Amino acid sequence: MHRHEYQPTFESALAADLQQYLAEKRVFGCRYDKAARYLTHVDRILVERGITSPDLPRDLIDAWCAKRPNESPRTQAERSTVVRQFTCYLKRQGHAPYVPTGHLLAKRRDTFVPYIFSTEEIGRLFAVLDQTRSHPRAPHRAVIVPLVFRLLYGCGLRLSEALHLRVRDVDVTRGLLTIRETKFLKDRLVPVAPSVAMRLHQYGMTHLTSRHDDAWFFPAPDGGEWSPRVFYDLFRQALHQCGISHGGRSRGPRVHDLRHTFACHRLAQWLREGVTVDLALPILSTYLGHESVYRTQRYLHLFPQLYPEITAKLTAFCGTVIPTSEVTS
Repeated sequence: MHRHEYQPTFESALAADLQQYLAEKRVFGCRYDKAARYLTHVDRILVERGITSPDLPRDLIDAWCAKRPNESPRTQAERSTVVRQFTCYLKRQGHAPYVPTGHLLAKRRDTFVPYIFSTEEIGRLFAVLDQTRSHPRAPHRAVIVPLVFRLLYGCGLRLSEALHLRVRDVDVTRGLLTIRETKFLKDRLVPVAPSVAMRLHQYGMTHLTSRHDDAWFFPAPDGGEWSPRVFYDLFRQALHQCGISHGGRSRGPRVHDLRHTFACHRLAQWLREGVTVDLALPILSTYLGHESVYRTQRYLHLFPQLYPEITAKLTAFCGTVIPTSEVTS
């Protein structure tokens, strides 16, 4: 079982179909926890309506997909997508359910653009983070916080990946991280820069000599796992102290933008060194643990504004077409 994997109990006449569909999704690498909770809602409705046939009627599906009061378009789309995929599954099994289209979905456009820190801003940010103080209830915080943030920017890790590291996952001698059960349920190896490797080695020799392999590499004061909220709050405080304005909730800069910044800075450096885009993108995609090169390619649409001197190289490789869709994690 994967970490935090939600295991629902279905009670409707379609319980076996729901369970088999869920198992199929997870076999192909989807954690599918949130979607599994939506499926329990579907199961409950099937029980309430007395539905016993896999040939699900249109009125049932349309009622489920319809936008609910105070519901965001994104949540509606998530719910509807889960039901649509389940009805497609039933159709593959030889049944004749109604398969919904997108006509009931509210129109939405994700215009979010990640905040890409300049190298000067990164310097100011870490100058502040390096001044993090310990606390009587968190005696190692002054060491752990700057190191965690260096993994986010220096290695492009997601915050959850850094906090989920265990002692066995960090080779402090070779400077190599093993990232387990990532966003797409794949393990990957992440080599770190020599300067970060030295910090990891010093931290390991000082704080982890008596800890077993399964212990958290960055243990919280109680020995358990750190709450991400601690790092979100410290990040916001650091932004304020180094004079980087914050746009408010969901507008950034976000902790996750350090990962986006790593990707852009790394790509820009490779291009300046003469590495071609077709070689750089697959390497960076693998390093970041992206599901496909397409996700990494989306960073290219940020380059004309951030690095005008590099745009000519991109145009030579990509023509005049640079991806304009939103950047994902």
